[in-house]
Amino acid sequence: TKEVYENLKSDKPNLRYIAALKHEQTHIERQKKMGWIKWGLRYVLFPKFRFNEELEAIKSSMKYLKKQNGNFDTKRSARFLSGWLYLWCISYKKAKYELDKA
Repeated sequence: TKEVYENLKSDKPNLRYIAALKHEQTHIERQKKMGWIKWGLRYVLFPKFRFNEELEAIKSSMKYLKKQNGNFDTKRSARFLSGWLYLWCISYKKAKYELDKA
């Protein structure tokens, strides 16, 4: 949105927005390595692959937030990963466990 864009251009951008950019940057790097089509098909067709890709991207966000003394809401993320948005790729309990472990 325009609000996010304007915030990112500011002198003190919201840490969450930068963490989201780190997350997406990780996806882009991994897609380039594997190839856009192959990555996309695997992401859509294989729940375990989808979860692992999200976990890698989330770890990038977590690392950034930790360096900035921010925190990462594993409950919220586990709810998303276990829901419709990510095509129910993992149970809430397993997602929460893996996120807390990360």
